[in-house]
Amino acid sequence: MRKAIVILLMLALTCITISAHALEVMQSLTDGNNIRDYAFQGNYVWCATLGSLVRWNILDGTYVQFTTKDGLASNYVITVDIGENNELWIGTMGGLQRYDGTAFTTYTTENSGIPDNGINAVALDEHGTVWVGTGGGLACFNGSTWKTYTAENSGILVDPVASIAVDKNGIIWLSHDLNGMESKKRVVMSFDGTTFVNYGSLNKGATYVRKIAVDNDNNKWFLSPYGLYRFDGKTFTKQKDVSVVSSVYTDRDGKVWVTCGGPPSYSAAYRSIKCFDGVSWTEYHFEDLIPYTITAYWDIKLDSDGTLWFVSMDTTGGVYSLHSYNGSELKTYLTRGPRSYNMQDLFIDRNGTKWFGTYFGAAEFDGSGWENHIFSLSENDIPPNSSLIQYNSITNAVLCIGEDQDNVLWMGTAYGIRSFDGSTLTFYGPANTNNVVYTSIVDCAVDKDNVKWFASGRNICSFDGTTWTPYHTFEFITSSVVVDADNIKWFGTYDKGVWSFDGSTWINYTEENGAPKGNIMVAAVDRDNIKWFGTDDGIWSFNGTAWTFYDKDIIGIPDHAAINDIEVDAYNRLWCVINGSLASFDGVSWTVYDRETTGSVSKIAIDGEGVLWLGGFGGVGDAGVVQSFKISAEPAVVEEKNSLPTALKINGNYPNPFNPSTTIEFMIPDPGTVNLSIYSISGQKIRELVAGNLSAGSHSAAWDGRDSSGNCVSSGVYITQLRLGDRIATHRMLLMK
Repeated sequence: MRKAIVILLMLALTCITISAHALEVMQSLTDGNNIRDYAFQGNYVWCATLGSLVRWNILDGTYVQFTTKDGLASNYVITVDIGENNELWIGTMGGLQRYDGTAFTTYTTENSGIPDNGINAVALDEHGTVWVGTGGGLACFNGSTWKTYTAENSGILVDPVASIAVDKNGIIWLSHDLNGMESKKRVVMSFDGTTFVNYGSLNKGATYVRKIAVDNDNNKWFLSPYGLYRFDGKTFTKQKDVSVVSSVYTDRDGKVWVTCGGPPSYSAAYRSIKCFDGVSWTEYHFEDLIPYTITAYWDIKLDSDGTLWFVSMDTTGGVYSLHSYNGSELKTYLTRGPRSYNMQDLFIDRNGTKWFGTYFGAAEFDGSGWENHIFSLSENDIPPNSSLIQYNSITNAVLCIGEDQDNVLWMGTAYGIRSFDGSTLTFYGPANTNNVVYTSIVDCAVDKDNVKWFASGRNICSFDGTTWTPYHTFEFITSSVVVDADNIKWFGTYDKGVWSFDGSTWINYTEENGAPKGNIMVAAVDRDNIKWFGTDDGIWSFNGTAWTFYDKDIIGIPDHAAINDIEVDAYNRLWCVINGSLASFDGVSWTVYDRETTGSVSKIAIDGEGVLWLGGFGGVGDAGVVQSFKISAEPAVVEEKNSLPTALKINGNYPNPFNPSTTIEFMIPDPGTVNLSIYSISGQKIRELVAGNLSAGSHSAAWDGRDSSGNCVSSGVYITQLRLGDRIATHRMLLMK
């Protein structure tokens, strides 16, 4: 019967009319705290962030945010620079832009010589020519004419161009791949306007150059993960006095500044700012002046007054915050909103306050203002001989939020549990729960007896307000927990189907009795006491007797589309997050909503006024990192067309940025042999995800952040390459740990 339904649906794909409940946009809020670059313009400092373009007034500390609503090409802003005419040049994931103080002018592959809309670097020479490094090659613009340099039309080796600098002689220096996506070496090149010169890799171990700077003596400084190198025109010399360098900058006096730092597990000796005056290095530390734990210094510049500006990394792969130091006073520049844009959970309490679980604490939004709750541990809270910085980092990764009958909030984190009664935060970890509570609290629920239940990997535990109780009866990896109308606890797992517990008896539902096998991501209970479980390939429901499966064809989603969240509204409609898209089910029809309206969604919640709240990843189109929609009671008729694609295309990946896994969506115009592979930004092949024949249409593939040997890869930008015959499509992804 199910096959017959699928066949009928496929026959009707050309043009179908479905019942969709209209969404009216209420709010769209963006983030501006994840700094990727910054530039000075008089009394302003402009910040490129993964959420918006932010202009800070240095004098009074006020700021203005620019998003796609204001004309920004994309809310993912990578780089900024100031031109001779005081114009701002902005590199985004949607193209290059110029801002004259009033309006944005946008340059893309469609209206300029830019070979790719993903802008990695921007630099201006003494003539005012703008040099642009992209994912597809190099381009320059003199104000009227574009020139493009790719492997096909010039001596440049191949894309992508990762960094650009102009030296004292007007020579352009850049770093990029040696042999494209097949390359295992990163190279340095120079360009005098006529000829490209290839200097190869810095040494046998230096796989790529992240940043280039030029000092007053015209020495070039190259930053590689393997160290800092100085080039005097003849020899590359590795600097022995610095390590774990994240950024390099030369000031007007010719001094070289670097920032250092690594993961929280690294020694504090690696976290510093260092300055080279031509003879020796001087070290600076600002950890004691910053009111929260930092793991690394990430970027550094000096303004015209000699004030030192730097970016700190606050969590593992997490938040990049901007600071200034004038020699006596340190200031931190944070926009209102969640410190981290990477939403792990979204919860609305009984007072209507919205809570966002992020990788940097819990963000609280009362409808008008934000408050960020940043957690810290003591030495007594962590295992002996452990890094307090590392544990402070993971305890701020808030993975789930719930509320008990006493209006106390409970937050599960990557290390321990926090309760919050409105004024006091209490930490529950191994030390004060007899080792019941430990790591990765992925979900929580409160039953009718006010007992709190927590899912934590292979450990389920409960807390009645006095006693913590562990449940190790079964060896399964728990992913979710929900309580139904009969006070039965339901647990989704990654490997052993669904379990229920009525307080005395455990029951296991597996594929042998019609239930899902595993990889159950989320769970919910509707107003008819039907249990819903989201998996990595569809949605299951259980009415107490029979299981029903809604697969990709019934819902209208690609293969292996993971269900990342489920909520039920006042009309008993189901709302789901599927690979970053919002979907709803009214009991008869499924609707998948356009991402141009909703943005890339990670988590959802519905408040008492019937408003749907979405947490996202920076947004698409007019969408922000946080959005809210009023759900209409009556359905609207929507005409939806679904035809075969006309071009080879990677639609994107969800989530992006991601940690540790993501799903890549792509389109195949013709049936044939397809290869989908992951490469590092340096061109090294990391993993082959798909290799074989596929039919024309929409497809998806999941990547767990591991290489072909099964090892977890590090944070950074990765390239997805899709190949069909001689046609190739690429897409950039950001892994942030």
